[in-house]
Amino acid sequence: MFRLISSITLASLSFAPASAGQDAYTACQSHARVKLRATLASGGPVTLVVRDGEMATLAGAGHKVGLSARLLSGGAVELRTWALTRRGDEPERIASRGRFEARLGDSVALPIEAAGGLVTGVEVLDVANALPGLEAPDADLAGRAKCCVTCGGTTACSSCWVEHDCGSCCAGSCCADGAQ
Repeated sequence: MFRLISSITLASLSFAPASAGQDAYTACQSHARVKLRATLASGGPVTLVVRDGEMATLAGAGHKVGLSARLLSGGAVELRTWALTRRGDEPERIASRGRFEARLGDSVALPIEAAGGLVTGVEVLDVANALPGLEAPDADLAGRAKCCVTCGGTTACSSCWVEHDCGSCCAGSCCADGAQ
């Protein structure tokens, strides 16, 4: 079961504005990881592993959507959807489109306006605690390194791990510690 959180408190939002030509990103809150399965409008699944608070992106059919997961108290996960747009070499713009609360095993159906019609649903598959020695986020994790896989016209990117129909990838410390 999930619930839609209708009011968005910008004071609790942690994202960074992009500089010219740079992608927007949300900030890592901890080294804990959340494993998500996004269902694309085309029918295929994409599995994403993101660090607590960070945003993965899905792009295709002229849309780019961000999907972030932040751990809440009591085992809940806050899922947020973002519209990402850019004109020329201007900084990427980020706008919140939806905020949902879910628990492990929950599937959340996403309204068209929340995910640009690109993603129809998200399931929380797993939550992994931080590995010993990785309790606090560090500066190099703030959305900089990422891996991307493109299949069937949809590109999925994450700063940790992506599994798409035609392949998978990992980035940074996620490759070494078996995040998938």
